[in-house]
Formats: sequence, structure tokens, C-alpha cells
Amino acid sequence: MEIILEVQGPPVADGGDAVARNLSRLRWLDSTVGNEPTRTRPFPAVEAAGRTLRVLGRSLELGEDGLPSRATSYFSAANTRLQGQGCEVLAAPMAFVVEKAGKPVVWQPAFERLERTELEATWEARSAVEGMRLETAGRLDYTGSGEVRLRLVAEQRTDLTDVRLEVPFAEAAARYFMGLHQPGGRRPAEVRWQWDVSRRQDCFWLGNVNAGLMLRFKDADYLRPPVNIYYAFRPLRLPTSWGNDGRGGVVVEPPRHGRVMVRAFSGPRTLASGEALDFIFEIYLTPFRVLDTEQQWAVRFTHLGGADRRVIDEALAQADARRGPNVMNVHHASFYAPYINYPYSDDSFPVFRDLVRRAHERDIRLRVYYTTREITQNMPEFFPLHAFNGEIFLPGPGPGARTLLHPNGPHAWLTEQLREDFVPAWEARVGPPYAELDLSVITTPDSRWNNFYLEGLRWLAEHSDFDGVYIDDTALDATSLRRARRILDRRPGRLIDLHTWNHFNGWAGFANNLTIYMEILPYLDRLWLGEGFDASAVSPDFWLVEMSGLPFGLMSEMLDGANPWRGMVFGETARLPHSGDPRGLWAVWDEFGLSGTDFQPYFLEDVPVKPDHPQVLATVYRKPGRTFVALGSWLEVETPVALAIDWAALGLDPARTTLYAPPSPACSPNTCGSRPTAFPWRRSAAGSWCSTNSHARSEPLPRWRTPDAVPRAAAGRQHHAEARALHLQPPPAEPRNRGTVRAESACQAFAARGIVGLQTPGSHHRQRLRS
Repeated sequence: MEIILEVQGPPVADGGDAVARNLSRLRWLDSTVGNEPTRTRPFPAVEAAGRTLRVLGRSLELGEDGLPSRATSYFSAANTRLQGQGCEVLAAPMAFVVEKAGKPVVWQPAFERLERTELEATWEARSAVEGMRLETAGRLDYTGSGEVRLRLVAEQRTDLTDVRLEVPFAEAAARYFMGLHQPGGRRPAEVRWQWDVSRRQDCFWLGNVNAGLMLRFKDADYLRPPVNIYYAFRPLRLPTSWGNDGRGGVVVEPPRHGRVMVRAFSGPRTLASGEALDFIFEIYLTPFRVLDTEQQWAVRFTHLGGADRRVIDEALAQADARRGPNVMNVHHASFYAPYINYPYSDDSFPVFRDLVRRAHERDIRLRVYYTTREITQNMPEFFPLHAFNGEIFLPGPGPGARTLLHPNGPHAWLTEQLREDFVPAWEARVGPPYAELDLSVITTPDSRWNNFYLEGLRWLAEHSDFDGVYIDDTALDATSLRRARRILDRRPGRLIDLHTWNHFNGWAGFANNLTIYMEILPYLDRLWLGEGFDASAVSPDFWLVEMSGLPFGLMSEMLDGANPWRGMVFGETARLPHSGDPRGLWAVWDEFGLSGTDFQPYFLEDVPVKPDHPQVLATVYRKPGRTFVALGSWLEVETPVALAIDWAALGLDPARTTLYAPPSPACSPNTCGSRPTAFPWRRSAAGSWCSTNSHARSEPLPRWRTPDAVPRAAAGRQHHAEARALHLQPPPAEPRNRGTVRAESACQAFAARGIVGLQTPGSHHRQRLRS
């Protein structure tokens, strides 16, 4: 049969993509947008000299066997700059140990080649011993992320006692740990872990804040699991090599002679002649980049949703391009983005584009919720995508699926329309002028849906000129995020922030969030890791490793249990309007002038303000002539605390310095206690600066005491202790020390709200005190 098509008229603009119901967007599944071989900011090109590779702030030296023999970080202890003095991550070279009859074989290694482009270095090596050979192939990209593939080939039948990777960490760079069923925090004395794919655990990170390494263990059959509460619908596959039918595991040994030995073992097995095993491990040298503290103080989010358009319209009317909020995130299930992960819907895109225009007229950046975890039934492509037999929709039990959100099964519409092979996901009630309901299903990780997502990102950028995306738990891999970064960076100023729910539970496989997302961290601008992490209950070490982002070159914000004073210890605040109103704290930042400060967090050995109690932490924000100090207490009971201040390090003269505590609505009586306690500050005989409780007696007490009206936390949780921000300033040259009087007065007003602070105000602060 001969078919002749006659095509008339002008070609359809955009290939028909401007009207989603044309279904022309299905071709987006094969898009290569963002694939150009260019680096993303702020990373320089990979360098290579001999067998030493250099990326931003880090170097990796390879041994003759192709394994890393040395890893060095050149980030400062606070991750705020690069320095000449390196910090060694490894105490000795990694070793791939193969045991026969309980004794390691002696490999004869030969490094074969190393090739480099600006984006990546690749290398190969071979090792041999009688009856076996080892083929090594590695790569490291410009972010400091890579992979080593070890193929062990038996040339004759061979009985093995064990096959393992030994990684000797330098003890100085092995202070913190997360992974392998361990929450983030201080490295445990010992870790003994074995493979169990009912849990999403295949990796660990071990390091210090400015130098660390994450390893993920897998084989050639690795499949990325879904995130969030959907882990059980496609859990990890036990790697044949490392897992060895459950015999494999990882041991982190106690420190000995300045090193912490990690052994990833696989246990005894027999290899047939010609049999090969792929032992693969990913490597991530941390931190990825220097902290962008200036962006942290300047970019201030408001994050809104809701079907009533007035909520977002009123927030835009109240936005403040200079003092914040100055970046608006539009959530899904809202008037301007009604359908999850489909912000370019025919229904809503015209009003979304107009919202972007109105925001830009006020110098406000406008971003939208957009991720790949699930897709809406309100997209025209929904039924064609289901016909791809599991490539796009994650295959699942359909009507039999039970999740935390759907304990009684999927919504009836999904069951009736799809019948099988799907997993129900988020649902929301939207209503006029849109569909009544927004139902969704889970997508398959690492599918061509990533291409569709990226083409949609390009569409938004070109047709609305929006300012970036808010990613909420995603299955996007590093390659896709790199492409997304290229698309967005075609116009500077666009942002990507990542939000994730605490995955350390049975639904999500007891995973650590930042180990799941480690590969995409180099392409993000900010983290929002607060959901399921109670900032008023977690320890400082957990907060540092799993919530702050600081060990990885990113900064974050709080959500659940947001504590604005503890948050400032980590350079964090809340996000408006979630878990409090940070505008009072933003005002304090602006009053002091936090921009341009040197961020000196509490964990530095030489931090110039040190409380004399280990559960009270001090972080310094220093600039010439003034200093802001954030104090955070994790004490469970009222305890005297004194501060030791290194005046020379601050560049301040203690004889001419006073303390100023600005009043701020950041602390309300309901959260911090309402007893109006004054905190005049005096210099103690020990040389530290202390506050006194004027309600006790007229004479000063030589210690700072927390107000007894601070509420206790719920049983089993740490005390919701307050923290304080202090300002240090030289007083004006006047006959009497009126600056001190003013400071005490301001301190009194601020303490009535349950918080006190340290900072160095300038002339505008003194003017405020006069008024």
C-alpha cells in the first residue's frame, strides 16, 4: 500500500511544543540538551602531572596499580578559601587485597595510560599474579567525583579466602562519619556492617569538615533505587562481587598509629576458570568547593503554595529585593503551578509566565518546584508514557501498592485507568480553574524521563525567563544535574536548591540523605534539609554532618524545629514562612552588615571566641572593626558559662570595646521564655567577657546564666536551649562610657525576647541606640 502525505501551510512554531496536547513534547525523551562538553561553575579544568590529578582544591595521586595512593585537600579549615598547606585524607595508598589460603597474593602492577580532558581524567592499569589478573580502569571529573572499576579474572579455578579493598584514612581527616546504618556525626569507635539490601546502604563518607572521602560500592548490574518512601519498590541489587551472597561487608577499625583502616571485604569464594567479577567503587573527594557565604546572606527565600492566588500575589507585593525575601519559590498544587513537576502545563503556564514578569519588575527572582520523583496524571503525555512498559513509570504492584501516603492503596482513578505496573505517589486537591485533583505516579530512575525533564527546563528558561528550580527529592543523577546546570547558567543568577526528607527510617531504607545525593551536590546552590530533622533536638555533630552542608562546600537552611540561634552557629536561618519568620534575623544581619564577614565556625581550633563549656558553641563573623558572634547552647540545665575572647585575633582593643545586643523579633516569648532578664556584660578577673544577671543582686555575677524561663523539650529530646548573638564595637570618644550604657539598655530589650547577641555595630547602630 502506498501512502502519500501532502503537507501544506507554514511549519508549526516550536515543533508544536507550545501546545502540550499536541503531544509533540514526547520527542523530548530523546533530547540531548545540555550535553555540550563544558564545565559548570565554579570549577576549573582537570589538571594532570605524571599520575597526579588536580581539581578545585584537591589532588589525587595514583599508584602503579591504578588505585588512589594519596588524596590531599587544600581547603581551609572553615572551607571559606583555598590554601597552600594541604591536608592528607589517606595515611597510605589504597590496596586491593586478594587472599589465597589466608595469605595476600603479591600483584605485579603496571600502570598503562592516563588521558585528560578539561572535564575528566581517565586511566588504566593491569596487575597479574599466577592464575589471576586484575584490570583497573578509573576516572575523575572536574568536580572531584569519579569511579574505579576493578575486574578480577580467574585464569584457572581458584579458591579465595577473601577479596577486599583497604583504605587507610589519616586519623586527622577521619573525625566525622555517616553511612552504613550510622547517622551522621562523630566517627564511631568501630563500625561493623554487612550487606542487607532491605536497607539503602552501600556507601559511607569519612572525613573532616575540610577534607573527606565518600566511597560507594557496586557492580556492573547497579540500578539506582527510587528515593523517599518508595525504596522498597526497587531496592538495591546485592552486588555479586562485594556482596557475595551476604558474606561481604565493611569494617571501620579503631584508630591505630594515626590511621583509621577501612576494609570493604567480600569473604571466601571459588572462581571458575575464566570467571570475572567487577568490583566497582565510586569516589567523591570532599568538600567540592569553597563556601559561598555572601550568597547565603544575600539570597533570602520565601516558599509558597496554595490554590488561592492571593497568597503568592500578596507575598510578591511584600517582597523586598534588598532586605528579603528576594527569591520566591512557587510550590506545586498552587495557582501558578497546579500540577506536580509539570509547570509548563497549557492550563497554567500563561499565568506562571506573567508571575515571573511581575517578579522581575520588582527585582525579585522567581523559581518553581520541579523534580523527577513523580509525574502528574494531568499531563497530556500521561497515557503514552505508561505504554512504555516500565521505562518511564516505575513498574510496581499498581492496585496492591501500599505506601505511607496510600496505606489503603492508590486512588481509584489510577487503578481504573492504569490497572497495573505503577506506584502511586503524591496527590493534591487543586480545583478551579484547573483539574479537581492532581494525582501522580513514581518515575523510573535513570530513564529517558531525565531528557524530558531537561528539555522542560530549557522550555521554562526560554519561554518564561524564570530563575531556577527547587528540587524536592529526586532521582536525577550527576550527568543530568550537570546538564541542568548548563541550561540554567546560560543566563547568570539562576539557582538550584535541594530539599529532602529525612531518609533514615524503614520506608526509605535507613539511608543518609547526603550520601544519596552526594553526586549532585557540586551542581547545587543551597540545601534545605530540615524535614524530619528537628533542629531543636539533634546534636551539633549530626547537624554539622547531615544538615549544614558545610563539609561539602554548601550552606543550608532549617525547617523542622527551626532554631534561629543555633542555626546561626552553622550559618543557617529558617525559610519564610516555614518554621518561623526569619525577617527579624535578616534585619539583624543587615544592621550589623554581615556581608563581607570572615566566617569562623565553632569547630575551628583557633576560633577567637570560645565558651568554657563544650555544649555551648560560638561562631564568629568577623570584619575590620567589628565582630558578630553567634552563641548556641545545647545544655539541658541552667549552667554558668564564660567566654574567652582573643582580642588580637578579632583586631579589637578590649579597653575600647563594648557589647551590643540588638533587639529582634526573631525570638518570641513562646519559644525563648518571657522573663525580662538583663545581660550587662563585664570583664571578669579571668580575662573573659561574661554577662551578669541583674535580677539577682546589684553586684555582677562573673558568669552568663541562661534564663530559667526557657521551656524544656519533650521527654527524650534535648533541652531547647537558647543561643545568643553578640556585637563588639569600639565606644565613641565621649567623656563617659555612654556606649556601654547604650549596650546594656539594648541588651535588656533584647533579652526580654529571650535572646542576646554579640556584634560590632557601626554608626548606624549607635544612631539606633540614641533613638
